[in-house]
Order: sequence, then structure tokens, then C-alpha cells
Amino acid sequence: MDTEALKTDLQKIEYKNLSINDGSSAEKFKKIERKFKIPETSKIIAFINDDLDDSLESGGMIKR
Repeated sequence: MDTEALKTDLQKIEYKNLSINDGSSAEKFKKIERKFKIPETSKIIAFINDDLDDSLESGGMIKR
């Protein structure tokens, strides 16, 4: 998946609560994996955070 194209498309619609797993926020994605019990065989591509305080309590994810 082309993460740069995904970022560009989401910036066009001004979506602010999306984190793309491009390596720049590896620790955040480790927290998400632990919190939502994502198996190591899956990779989270993106996470949409529903919380205003960025607490990672709820949201949606794109994974493979």
C-alpha cells in the first residue's frame, strides 16, 4: 500500500485523526497493537482515533 498516497488523499479531505504506520510513530502503533490485541502476524496500516484526547480508547484501523 502506498502510504504517501493515502496521506495525501486524507489531507485533501482534511481528516486529522488518522495515523499512518509509516515508521515515524512506531511506539504509538506498538501501543495500539497491545491495547487491541493485534497478533504479530498482522500489520496495522492506519489507525483512526475517535478520542479527542488521543487516548487510543476507541477508533478504527486498517490492517492486513
